[in-house]
Formats: sequence, C-alpha cells, structure tokens
Amino acid sequence: MTSSIEQKIEARLKKPFFTEMLVMAVSTGSNHTKYIEVVKEWSLFIRKKLEERNLIKNIKHRPKEFWNFKGKKKIYNIDGGQLSLAVPGGATMGVRVGTYRVKPGDYSKDTREGFDDSSTLISNLVDRTGHSHYEEDGDFDLDYKKMLEGSRMIMELAEVVKQSEAKGKWNEKPTKDDVIFLHGPIIYQAAMYHLSSSQNSKSPPYKEGFFNSLLQHSPNFQLDIFKNRNKEDEKDLRTFLPIYCELGNYIKNSNVPTYGVVERSINKSSVVQKAVIGELYQTKQREWLMLKQRDFGWSWNTKRVDGSDEGEKVLDIFKQYMLGDPNLFDLILDEGEYLEPIQVTKQYEEKYSSLDYIFRNVFKTMPEPYVTYLKTSEFRKPLRIETLNVTSNFHDDIDLVYHSAKMLPQYAFPLGLDTVDKLAKIPSWMKNSFRNAYQMQMLRSVIDSGNKEHIELGLKSLIPNRTGWNRP
Repeated sequence: MTSSIEQKIEARLKKPFFTEMLVMAVSTGSNHTKYIEVVKEWSLFIRKKLEERNLIKNIKHRPKEFWNFKGKKKIYNIDGGQLSLAVPGGATMGVRVGTYRVKPGDYSKDTREGFDDSSTLISNLVDRTGHSHYEEDGDFDLDYKKMLEGSRMIMELAEVVKQSEAKGKWNEKPTKDDVIFLHGPIIYQAAMYHLSSSQNSKSPPYKEGFFNSLLQHSPNFQLDIFKNRNKEDEKDLRTFLPIYCELGNYIKNSNVPTYGVVERSINKSSVVQKAVIGELYQTKQREWLMLKQRDFGWSWNTKRVDGSDEGEKVLDIFKQYMLGDPNLFDLILDEGEYLEPIQVTKQYEEKYSSLDYIFRNVFKTMPEPYVTYLKTSEFRKPLRIETLNVTSNFHDDIDLVYHSAKMLPQYAFPLGLDTVDKLAKIPSWMKNSFRNAYQMQMLRSVIDSGNKEHIELGLKSLIPNRTGWNRP
C-alpha cells in the first residue's frame, strides 16, 4: 500500500519546475525513469530518517490567533541593491540599503511603520590615494562587479548593526523579542569577494569615512584585530574581509534575532543536504569540517543512522543525480513544515590560503550560518532561512515568516521583505522615463551629426541583444 508521503512525492515530481531535474538527468547519463525512481527512493529515505528523529517541525496556519502582537513586536526588514539606471553604457552609480520597520497591531499613524535608508556613491567607496591595482589590472570588470556586490553585502550587515544600536531613524533599540530580516543570505562565501586575487595584487581599502560609517558599534569591537589596531594594518582593516567578519560576529553575538530569507535558492546547491547527511550518519568528513577545521559542534543531538560507511555512499548518490537543496526539501516537506536548523559550511580554508597573513587569520573567526528550509506553499519552492545564532525565539520567528508569507499567497514570501524590496528600488516609471528621454536625446544627436557610422552605432546600442534588429 502506497504511503501518504510517497503519493505526495510522486505528485511533486510532476510539478512543472521539476522538468529541470529531468533535463539534468540527461547530463548524468541516466534515463528519465531511472532518475525519477532513484530520486523518489532517496527522498523517502531522508524523510523517514528525519521524521524518526523529530527533526521536521510543523506550523499550523492560524492567522486570527497568531496576529495578536498589539504593537509590542518590532519587525525590521532590510534589503540592499545597486543605484543604477537602465541606459546604454550606464554604469552603477552607488549602493543603497533600505529598512522597513513595522509594529503589527499598532494602529498609530506615526509609530506603526516607517522607512529608513542608507546610500553611498561608488566614488565614495574606494580609497584611491597611492597606488591602485585597478590602473594596471586586466580583470578590471570582474573586480568592479565584486567590489559592488561586496560593498552591498557589507552595507546590509552594517544596517543590521546600525538599527541594533538605534543609530538610524529610530531611537528605540530592538530587543530579544523583536526580529530583523534580511532579503537574501545572512552570510556569503566571503573570500570570493576579496579583491586580491593573488599575492601581487593589493586590494584597495575603503575610504575612512565609509569605513567608520559601517562600524556603528565602535569602540565595542568583536575581533581582536579591531580592538588592538595597529597603524601598519590600518589599510588592511579597511578592506572587505575584516569588515565583513567583524560585522558578522556582531550579529552572531547579538541578542536580537536576525535572519536572512532567500526566496530563490540555487537549484544546484547541495550544501544543506550534505550537512544533513553528514549529521545523520556523523560522517568523518562532516566531523572534520565542523569539529576539527572550524571547531563547531554537532547541530543535532540525535541518534546516528545505522551503517558506518553508508553516509559517504548516500552523498555520492545525491551528487551523481544532482538533486539540489530546493528540490530535495520541496519533495520531502509538506506545507507548513521546516527542518530543525543545521549549521553549514560556507567558508573553506583553501579559499584563504593564497591571501596575506591578516586575511588568512580572518578565516578562523568567520561565522557560519544555521540553515533551515520552510515550505510556505505547495505551489512554490521552500524558503531558505539562515541565522548566525539560534536563539530561544527561533521557532516563533519561523512561525512569523510562515504567517507573513501566507499574506502573499500567490508569491509565498514574507510581506515585510516584499515591501522593503519595492521601497529600496528606483521606481520603474522613473527608470523607464529617464531611459526613454536619454535614448531620444542620443538619437537626435547622432542623426543631427549626419555621420552614417554614428547613426548605425546609435541604433545598435538600442538593440536588446545581438540577434535583434532595427527597422530603417
């Protein structure tokens, strides 16, 4: 007799977005039938082992009972982005981070909700005094993109610190009963955003003013390298890795619950399933990564799955069949269910080995996130939720994510983060109007020039892609 969860997994394997799994099956050399059979078998197996150990939690949708905060809980929603306008040849002008704070149940027009933001122009980011490797670096475009992305990541964490220290728009500090949500991962693989790609290329420091604006908790630093600052290391401290690590450790040690909520996880990512299998089987690889290399303990105090060497075999199966985290947890979780948080490894020592001494030392103190997957809707892939510190409020905060996501049933994403995402962006009507005005002015100029080559170049710049064309 087919079990209820088996029937559900069979139905989920027929979802439209699981077609991509079948496409990936071709690349593994597997036929579709075999691929589906193996995926179903191992999804059922993982579900069973997690259930036996009470590692899958359930939330009931109870909106009338749940939304009863009476204005006593402050919810901070933070999202960052780049200041740019979609015009041909237009570069990003700056980085912007917005915070939308709301107090559910507070019906006062002045205190219920508000918006705060921080923005920095690109010209105010990097300290170009002295030699800059940009002037001779052949990989300028790649480094420029990394600098923008890394700056946004730093500013998002710095916004958490700023709001936690009540140095933004509001004078009231958040407490352990409040919550801060980030739109996106709470921590990234940091070494890849450090601009020094070799011993010969020196990463330019951030400007001192921008650097000081990030560390709103000064002088209460978290890391020794900031507490005992050496003049010789001053410029190195103003680079991405040390700042990111300092801000991450502030959040890790804060009593204010802070979470990163990812709406679209990378389908091929398998970092969570590797951690799950490693914990269930207590594999040597997991033990080495967490206990030996990073000095972190086991996330789950649970009975080990039988079979001393089976864990490595299971990892090989999941690797062979390319079943990413979002797909696996969409198969095994029901609506309202989530996984007990598990610590994953994002920072790897070999990524830091080629860096200077001060940056290699950062690896030892870079925090690693605890991750769960929460299924808010049967028609959407589960949300990935990360935190650097599992507090006593963790399960209540996941409940909050679930109920706020149910307020957007077609989108299945927390309403507050959806709101700040819109508030932090340049409105489409402004971007489109500016782009249209720019294009009209540019075309007038090239046509008035009478230069055929300039006119052709102007028309080509408006083509959306290489296969497009313009009617004469």
